[in-house]
Amino acid sequence: MGVSLNDKQNLLLDHFSNLTAIDQKPFLFFAEFLYSRNEYADAMQKTHQIPELLPRPVGESVPKAIKRLSLSYPMLQDAELLHQYSTLMSDSS
Repeated sequence: MGVSLNDKQNLLLDHFSNLTAIDQKPFLFFAEFLYSRNEYADAMQKTHQIPELLPRPVGESVPKAIKRLSLSYPMLQDAELLHQYSTLMSDSS
């Protein structure tokens, strides 16, 4: 059960396998750099989105408002915001 590779993938593997172990490291570092650059571009595209605000229902609770606003602002990190939300919700002052 082999994996079908295209010509470019085969060429890349040939070049990689013909390198010494020492030369393979920078080859992999460069490949990882190029891959991370694509991930960064995707993240930047998400960050520069114009939010589409969902309408606020009458009598909306705070947790439901947070969920609605999270959907309107997908570029924000949920885990980081959750910590801030819980701090604000538990603050009694």
